[in-house]
Amino acid sequence: MDWPESATVQWGRSGIVLSATKKSYETAFFEAFPNDGSAGFIRGEGKTLEEAEGAAFGSWQKYRKCIEAGGHYWGRLRERKAKNAKPYLNGGCFCRGCGSFQTAMKPIVRLGKWRDPLTELDLDSISSGYAGTNDQYGRTLFLKGRAAGINIPPPPNLNGLPKDKIREISAMYQIGCEKEVKDFWVENRERILSKSQTTGGIGLLLYDICIRSLDNLVSRNTQNNFPT
Repeated sequence: MDWPESATVQWGRSGIVLSATKKSYETAFFEAFPNDGSAGFIRGEGKTLEEAEGAAFGSWQKYRKCIEAGGHYWGRLRERKAKNAKPYLNGGCFCRGCGSFQTAMKPIVRLGKWRDPLTELDLDSISSGYAGTNDQYGRTLFLKGRAAGINIPPPPNLNGLPKDKIREISAMYQIGCEKEVKDFWVENRERILSKSQTTGGIGLLLYDICIRSLDNLVSRNTQNNFPT
C-alpha cells in the first residue's frame, strides 16, 4: 500500500482483541499513525495481514477525501442521535463527516476548578508530567499550575506519533516540568505546608510521600536540605 512517508505503521499476523461486552477474538491487524491530519490512529483487521492492511488503508483514503473536501468537522460524540450517548470530555473527537478520531479539542474541566488551592499532590503530579496528559485531570493540573505562577510547558502534541517517539517526547516534557516545579517548591514550600489541611489516615500517608518526592526533586538539583 502507498502510505505517506510521514506515517508510522506496525502490524501483527495474530493478535487477541479483548472485550468486556463482546466475545473476544483473534485477528491479524495493521495499525497506522499518519501525521497528515487525516487521523490520529487507524487500525485495520482481517483474516490475513494483507486484508488487515487493506482495511486500514481504505479508512485512511476515506479520511483523506474528507480533508480534501474541506476538512474534518469535529464533535465530541460518535453519533449525535445515539441514545444515551455521552460526549468525550478528554479532547477526543470524531469527524461527523468521515468518522476519523483524534485529539482535536481541549479537555472539559469544571468551571473555576483552576482556582482550587494547589496541593502537594498536584505539585508532585505536575513534576511527573501529568499536566501534559490529554484528559480532564491533566488539563486541570495545567490550569491550576499556571494560575499559581508555575511556568508549565505547553502539553506536547503526540497525535500520529509512534510509541517510541511518544516516550521520548514525554520524557523531555517531564524534565521541563520538574525544573519549573523545583523552582516553585523552593520558593513556596513553607507557605504551602502551612496551609495544608491534611489531618491523618491515608491522606497523611499520601501527603508525606508527596513531600518527600518534592524535596528529593530539589535535592537532586540543588544543595537545599529541608527538615524532615
